[in-house]
Amino acid sequence: MYVVIIGIQKGLDSLKEQLEKRGYYVVEAEQFQHGVDVYIYRGIQAEGVLENFLVTKQAPMAGIRDSSSLGVLMINAYNKTIDEIEEILQNRVYTSLF
Repeated sequence: MYVVIIGIQKGLDSLKEQLEKRGYYVVEAEQFQHGVDVYIYRGIQAEGVLENFLVTKQAPMAGIRDSSSLGVLMINAYNKTIDEIEEILQNRVYTSLF
């Protein structure tokens, strides 16, 4: 079993607490000195966040077994419910592209 490390933007304390109550490991990304698998932010864009983050080498996660799954899943929490965010986390996608 692999633990998904969720980095969250500073100031999203309520969302952090909700995710932790659902069993997720959530850290304040700007304070965390290690890699993250997911970054949750709120805003128009995640300016400069990739410059400061390490990507974890944890694979497989969520049942994915190949190296193409490596990277940081970026989730914009703007106008999304906790259930919508959890669905994105579980499926590693927002919606179908086609």
